[in-house]
Amino acid sequence: MAARNAKKREKFAAPEPASKPKTITVDEWVPDYDRKCEFCGQTPCVTGVLNGKTVYHGSACGVCTWGDPDAIDPANW
Repeated sequence: MAARNAKKREKFAAPEPASKPKTITVDEWVPDYDRKCEFCGQTPCVTGVLNGKTVYHGSACGVCTWGDPDAIDPANW
């Protein structure tokens, strides 16, 4: 039983669950030497290609994208 002086509680909708990050499917990762990494300023930035079309324009270099120092070389992507 609620107390007589209790404030009426507002009803709120339950929050939507956080969506999962999208999985990007690509045929290959290619270097984009025209853009610099927004985190460290290095080139090239990571770009994903699927069926001959660019489907991902990354704003980070290989090292910042994958967190691996060897990813400085696009051959390791």
